[in-house]
Amino acid sequence: MRWLFLIPFEKVIFTSVTRKANKLERSAMASFDRTSDLNNLYDLVMLRKPVMLQAPDGMGKSFLLDQLISKLEGRRVCFYISLRGYNSFSQFITDWVEQLMKVSVQHSNLQYQLKRFLEDQNIHKLHSIEEIMNWTEHLIQLLSQVSLDFLFIFEDLEEWEGEESYHGLFEIFTTLSLARNAQLLLSINPSFSPEPPLEGLENYKLIALTERDIWPNGATPQQKEAYDYANGHTGLLIHLLYYLKPEDELRIASSRLMQELHPRFKLFKNRFTSLQWKLLRAIALEEEVAQPHAFDFLVKYKLGAASSVERALRNLIDSGMISRYDSGWQLTQVVHKRWLQWLYSSSSH
Repeated sequence: MRWLFLIPFEKVIFTSVTRKANKLERSAMASFDRTSDLNNLYDLVMLRKPVMLQAPDGMGKSFLLDQLISKLEGRRVCFYISLRGYNSFSQFITDWVEQLMKVSVQHSNLQYQLKRFLEDQNIHKLHSIEEIMNWTEHLIQLLSQVSLDFLFIFEDLEEWEGEESYHGLFEIFTTLSLARNAQLLLSINPSFSPEPPLEGLENYKLIALTERDIWPNGATPQQKEAYDYANGHTGLLIHLLYYLKPEDELRIASSRLMQELHPRFKLFKNRFTSLQWKLLRAIALEEEVAQPHAFDFLVKYKLGAASSVERALRNLIDSGMISRYDSGWQLTQVVHKRWLQWLYSSSSH
């Protein structure tokens, strides 16, 4: 079972940083060049393709989607909803309807039709996935009669916690994708494996911004060091730059940031067994591990028997905490890795 609480924790952690830093993040993101990605996504939408946007947390998916919605103004009616934290379909449908009504205010005919539809199709009477699917089919029939084109954006697919796992959610996606004037755009962390069985689904992978994207006129040595430390995580980079004073070394700025994050991050240690935690710490300190069962690695970090490490490794994979890359195993979230390195940098065992 995926421990889904860990992923939203990563997304909201920077709210603990000062309000000034949050303002800095919004203004800095506006200068980070994602023009090519924005145009590519726009073209896919205009070709009426269902799209799966894939990118690790912290690369600016949400900001890019906000830009896309603005760029599509007048061409698509966009409904956006994050799937983060839902544990029931009734809760999800309630928020989805709220988003439908909010957006429809800008389109009088759509607003009128939706109000009539919701009077006839009371969402509070939906108790089973079959009833929800029937409701969704009627919604699509309504939208097909309105002379507008629609885009349904569902973000944070990996964080869905609703009933019946993803089965019912994928059924809703399939139904929506059948509408002649409606499209789907889903966003997901690549560490999550299930994909909706949608015909013609176009996978679009967002890659980390280059130094040149962020600093067109060239990065200073400080900025370059901060960029390498952030390892593609835009949010981490922005907040690190906030703490990085002109006279400072990177380790001073990173220590300031980690001290700010520490009170929240330290709480999730209790979610792991002692061995799982030791293995997480060991992988973080090594940056990446090609073979977690190697004798020298087990001895260096006093991890015990290889069979026990294998079970701990499997649990960490299932939780989404670690992922396999071409060069070896790493922590999925660079922020978790940097925090563990800061916490245990004085000890390797």
